[in-house]
Amino acid sequence: MLSTKTRAAVINGFDQLVEELGGDYRKVASKAGLDLDESADPNALIASSVVKNVLDYSARETGCAHFGLLLAQRHDKVSYLGLLGQVMQSAPTLGVALEDGFNFIGLHTGASLWQLHTSDEVSYVTYALLEGSEGGSEQVQQFVITSMWQLLHVLTDHHWRPTMINFSFKRPTNITPFRRMFGVPIMFNSDFCGVIFHSSDLRIELSGRKTSLHDALVRYAIEVTERKPLNFTEQVRILIRKNLEIHKIGAGTITQFLPFERRTMQRKLKQDGTSYRDLLNEVRVELAKDWLCNSDIPITRLAERLQYSGLATMTRAFKTQTGLTPKAWRLKTRELHSI
Repeated sequence: MLSTKTRAAVINGFDQLVEELGGDYRKVASKAGLDLDESADPNALIASSVVKNVLDYSARETGCAHFGLLLAQRHDKVSYLGLLGQVMQSAPTLGVALEDGFNFIGLHTGASLWQLHTSDEVSYVTYALLEGSEGGSEQVQQFVITSMWQLLHVLTDHHWRPTMINFSFKRPTNITPFRRMFGVPIMFNSDFCGVIFHSSDLRIELSGRKTSLHDALVRYAIEVTERKPLNFTEQVRILIRKNLEIHKIGAGTITQFLPFERRTMQRKLKQDGTSYRDLLNEVRVELAKDWLCNSDIPITRLAERLQYSGLATMTRAFKTQTGLTPKAWRLKTRELHSI
């Protein structure tokens, strides 16, 4: 199971917001496994699973289903990202800023997978949580999409023209806060979490662009990134996750991104005590848990989305890892979350 770290800046201010909404932030911290003293430093690295738990438990403690959205609204749009924000702000265009942001996201969090998909007319960015979670990622999705939405509006002086927001979680009972925040059509129960916009926006020049500063910051970001490389198994897991986004699952598709053949990849994974098939199964089940918990996606469609050969194959793989069928797991999880 992938275990990543995230800068504590992500949950900065959660305590004040919880209190304002009538909750007890100390209770949230205790349940989430958060050290309040440690997280006071925005650059402190804490377990990404703890960050997610803080968002989830804050929503439950306060009864506020859009807690992630509210917390993101309170953050400074650029500075909370630290070095990553500086790199993006100094970029010449929105397209370069997005490319930098996705390439160096590890400076801010190891739990996020962002990808840019573009055509002549329409582009969209997709977000995925790399770590599996039985509690789903609804609050995290709210937080990251709102944060990105605000950041890109600030970087482009509001010239960015998003046309639709997509969330993979089910439609909330009250969508007014979402409509008020985004002001564009919002699709829930979508096949992806992300934002759609005009491809021409990638050429928008940023007001904070500074070529020499940007070049220096990129060099420094590369240096920092290279100090903490991912181990091989983590690299393969992330490549599997990326390929599932474009509906590819074969081991051969992974070696296109690696400097050696499939047999060498399998040998290196075996040395780490795993295999490509094991990692693929783990990633699929982790994703399935998130969709089953958060969305109303039919299980047959989910099997297709995760590139299983059929519903029976998915059910068998899921039950092997969890002891439950996807349908039983969805019911059990929702019962627990309704308590």
